This record gives sequence, C-alpha cells and structure tokens, in this order.
Amino acid sequence: CAHFSSAKNVFVVIKTGATEIHKKLPIHFKTTLRCIPHFAIYSDMNETINNYKVHDILESISPETKTESDDFTLYHRLHDSKVQSSEKLGGSWNEDDKKKAWALDKWKFLPIMAEAYETRPEAAWFVFLETDTAILWSNLFLWLQQLDARKHEPLYLGGQTWAGDVMFAHGGSGWIMTNSAVQRVADKWRKEQEALEKMTMSEWAGDKLLSMVLKSVGVDLTQSWPIIQGETPFTLDYTVRHWCMPVVTYHHVDEEWVKNIADFEESVLKQTGVAIRHRDAFEWFVQPNLAAEKQDWDSISQDEKKDHFNNTDECRRACENKPSCLQWSFELGKCKTGTVIRLGSVNNQGVVSGWMMDRIAAFKNAQPDPCPENNWIV
Repeated sequence: CAHFSSAKNVFVVIKTGATEIHKKLPIHFKTTLRCIPHFAIYSDMNETINNYKVHDILESISPETKTESDDFTLYHRLHDSKVQSSEKLGGSWNEDDKKKAWALDKWKFLPIMAEAYETRPEAAWFVFLETDTAILWSNLFLWLQQLDARKHEPLYLGGQTWAGDVMFAHGGSGWIMTNSAVQRVADKWRKEQEALEKMTMSEWAGDKLLSMVLKSVGVDLTQSWPIIQGETPFTLDYTVRHWCMPVVTYHHVDEEWVKNIADFEESVLKQTGVAIRHRDAFEWFVQPNLAAEKQDWDSISQDEKKDHFNNTDECRRACENKPSCLQWSFELGKCKTGTVIRLGSVNNQGVVSGWMMDRIAAFKNAQPDPCPENNWIV
C-alpha cells in the first residue's frame, strides 16, 4: 500500500447485484479494495458482506417507475422476500434471474452518480468498477499524475465502444470521472429525476445512458482504450498497437483472475517500479503457455476460417504457408488462422490450437525495448 499514497484523492465505487455479489465481491476486499481508504458498494438491496455495508442504490427510484417498469421484477422479489441477505436466495438463481438482473442494472448508473458525489464530494477522482473488473492501481495512480493538471476539468475516461452513433465508456471495463463531471450528472439527476427515469426506461444499457446524460451536460468521453479495456490477459490480442501501452483494467475476470492479476501487479512492480504494459502481461500470463500444439484449447483464431480440412497437420501447414499467420485452431474439419497473438482458453470439445513460435519470437524481438515512457492518454 506504500505505493498508493494517491489513493486518498480517489473515491472507488463498486457496482454489483444480488445474483452475483456473494460469489464475486469477497475477493475484492483482499485485493482491489485492500489499499483504498474511501469506497462504497452499490447493489439492489441493503445488506452486509464481510462486515462492509452494501447500499441499495435503487431505493431512490420512484415507486411509480418501480411499478411501471418490468425491469424491477427481480427487485420486487428481493424486497418482498424480507430476507436480510441476498445469499439466502442465492441457491435459486437461474439464467432468467440473471437476465432480469442485467435489465435492472441499467437503473443504477445515474443514481450512483448522485449518491457517490454526496458521499465523497471532496474526492478529486471517482473510479467506477464492477465485480468482474480487475484494476492495476499502480498504473492508475501513475496515469492520474499525468492528468493532474486537468483534474478540475469535467473528464470522463473509459474504454470506448459504440451503439449506433453513440460512443460511451464500456461499463464492465471500468471508467473514471473527475469531481466536476460527477457533480454535473448528480445535479441533473436531482433536478430532473422524473425525466431521466423515463429516459432510462427507453434505453437498453446504463453505460450508454450515462454517456448520453454526460454529453447533455457538456462532458464528452476521453477515449482511453487500450489502457482501460474489456478483455482478460488470455483473450486480449497482442499487437504492435497494444504492446507498449500501459494497462489499467481487465474485464470478464472471475475470483481467480482478480487474485492472479493482483499478484502479477505486485510482482512486476517490485521488479521494475515503472508502468506495467500489455507486454508485461504477455510475458507473465501468455508466453509461458504458448506451444506449437495444444490439445483441448481454443486460441480464438478468427482472421480466416476454412472448411474441408482433414487434420491438424493440414491446418498447421495452412498457417505456415501464410507469412502473416501467427496461430491456428482446428475442430471437426474446420481450420481457423489468426494474424494476432491470443492465448484463448480451455475447450473440451476437441479443439486443437497451435502457435508459430518462431514468428512470435520475431514479433516480440521487433518491439521497442524498453518501451517509451510517455504512452499515457492525456
């Protein structure tokens, strides 16, 4: 925690829900939140987990909206049950409940702004995470130092994605806002809650909705990918564009990933003391697992797909014959090849994958070493 003296200027918000909280939240107390003095956890019911209070952020939604919108089906079930902990209902969650939880999630984004600002109005920065997000705090604080001169501006930073012509910060990747940006949304929510609830009802995603409201108060997204990004170290594509960029967040991570990424950060920080790059994650997580051939493994090779292959040897040769090919996968007569490096994941359906080890070594040797120091998005 000695590395994180800047943490006092940050308020961290964890957004979660009853169908996942008991499985996904506890690991964050030992990792993500261990060195963070100021944080809050917002969910869809009030409860206590590991002696920390979890706040029902949907309490402030009007009774009329809760009655009118079908999105609150799960919320009513939680609160009609009279249980003191969502864990009591945990054994009965099914896929339909999880879909309802996703529908309910969009209602949390705007009231969280108001509640977070009211809780910590003196915070210079607000960091918003979900329970399947992992964050490298050492990199975040280095980045905020670079942004210090702009901390009084209304900034909104995140991994950009699009829905139609609306660009927004992908919620699961985490996003960052300055005090004044949060205040603008909080003020709008207090003054125009009824209209914003109607707006929420007509939108499908809370992260998109938040971006639209921010734009209405004069705050545009600062595109921050691939510093803030939505992959795991195994599913990220390692390219020239990513290689030397610092990494602050990963997404779609389970409890084991959260711990492994925290251990990775601590170890690399002790070794180097400088910004951790995607290159470092490649060397730590990916490179030791690459092989000429790997059984029951899907490498997520997706640049080219061809049918009518008889075996893995034919698929490998197809990759060898294409100079830009770095990896391949074979399954049931189908051969896929890829021109970027991804590790992928276990697949017990008979998928076989392989990597062009010499080409990958050549790619790595061609990259800058050391990486340039000023790769921050400011």
